[in-house]
Amino acid sequence: MPSMSLARNHMQSSWHKGSTEDALNFSHTRTRQKPDTAVIPQPDAAVAKQIAENQNKLEPIVSTIIYCATHDIPLCGKEGSGGNLCYLLDFCIEAGDTILKQHSETAAENAWYTSHRVQNELLAEYEHVLQKEIVCAANRAVGFSVLADETADISDIEQLSLGIWFVDDDCIREEFADFVPIVVRDAQSVSNVIVSECIKCGLDLEKLLRQAMMAAP
Repeated sequence: MPSMSLARNHMQSSWHKGSTEDALNFSHTRTRQKPDTAVIPQPDAAVAKQIAENQNKLEPIVSTIIYCATHDIPLCGKEGSGGNLCYLLDFCIEAGDTILKQHSETAAENAWYTSHRVQNELLAEYEHVLQKEIVCAANRAVGFSVLADETADISDIEQLSLGIWFVDDDCIREEFADFVPIVVRDAQSVSNVIVSECIKCGLDLEKLLRQAMMAAP
């Protein structure tokens, strides 16, 4: 019959075959039957790969910054470039860090992750992680004490130094929590600052046993 012949010719046409393949690929994408060819997972895999590469590049930089911070080594030098951080990173490259070497040779100048701004951002993130670890340990203890002291920074602004004292696995720990600027220095205002900062840090005030002022303002 002419209609059957036309149908067979249509099914053999490249246009019909291409449309059928496109429809099957769309169906597989919707049902995730072929995850290797699905459209959605491909960008996800590319993003995951880029994240992993960036983490590998950042790891030696973050480790070096933490090393300097925990050993009282200044990060920056007297000039805008260089400094102990860059010198230590160069030493890592000489010691055989191929990932860091490739990063230093191929990255754009604004993507080295060693600028003063990035250093401060990484230090702030490390501070947040370390503070969270200390607070969690204090909250796990039977109870803790809050230690407060005052000092002035380089701009002569009074800062409240807040510490935590607690017992962790039969070991007495005295940990620094944070610096808080003090505007009003009367007893009630200082007390309010201490309480609000403890809440901000996530301390469980139900376990607060006492508050000690090492040098009352």
